[in-house]
Amino acid sequence: MKYCKLRIETYEYFVKSIKENTTQYQPKIDSLNKKIEGLIDSIKKNE
Repeated sequence: MKYCKLRIETYEYFVKSIKENTTQYQPKIDSLNKKIEGLIDSIKKNE
């Protein structure tokens, strides 16, 4: 469930970035992507 929430939040920032034609959200997008990667890694370790 946490993965889904992070992914949705990431896509929301993508949409804002496109609509506003800006890169100001890129650091937040990068941060969220790192959290997602960490979550995926922890899930893989628990398999």
